[in-house]
Amino acid sequence: MANRSASEDFEALTPEAAAVLSEEAQPIQELPLGRDIRIEDAPGHSLLGVAVVGSGDVHLTPSIQQLSNADWVQHGRAHLEHTHGVCPFGQQTASSDLSEQLEAYFDRTYVEQMQRLAAFDRHFESWAQQ
Repeated sequence: MANRSASEDFEALTPEAAAVLSEEAQPIQELPLGRDIRIEDAPGHSLLGVAVVGSGDVHLTPSIQQLSNADWVQHGRAHLEHTHGVCPFGQQTASSDLSEQLEAYFDRTYVEQMQRLAAFDRHFESWAQQ
């Protein structure tokens, strides 16, 4: 996208400003948002702004954290059992303990935090549908 000059921006906004300031402009009613919602009361709120990461006690942890690809690795785990000994991530022979290492990285704490974030999402989806 090319940078626009200030005069181009002004020219683009002029018709919009004229429409808003016109004597014939009609007010629009505010959209009702339903009941108030308090984000701090929603399940999983405490995880906002917190990085959800796997266990630090696994030798794969530094690589996953350096590449910031935990989500990609988590999704790739499903393919591991169907690759006949080939690593689904690097396409090389998988180490014999790769599955166990990934299981240890994505430990119960990780799973529980992801479940809490999913509950947070469902909470707001439900609120938005009301």
